[in-house]
Amino acid sequence: ARDSWRVVEVQVARSAVHLTRGTVGQLEAARGAADLACSAADLTGGNL
Repeated sequence: ARDSWRVVEVQVARSAVHLTRGTVGQLEAARGAADLACSAADLTGGNL
C-alpha cells in the first residue's frame, strides 16, 4: 500500500509542477504582451 501512495504523491507533485509552470508561462506571456503594447505606444507617440 505504501508504494501506491508513493506513486500517487509523485503524480500529484508532477501535476503541481506542470500547473505552476503553466501559470508562470502565462504570466510571462502577459508581461511580454504588455511590453509590446508599451513599446508600440512609444513608437506612435503615445496616441494609443
